[in-house]
Amino acid sequence: MLNDLQSRASAYNVPVEAISPLDYGTMNGTKVLQLSLTA
Repeated sequence: MLNDLQSRASAYNVPVEAISPLDYGTMNGTKVLQLSLTA
């Protein structure tokens, strides 16, 4: 799922964080996608 999000980011030439900044959270000190964009 993360790769899919990265693919969309690459397609628009923008960082993944810019696409869905609110989708990131912290779990056990690791940045994880809590909710990805829907098709």
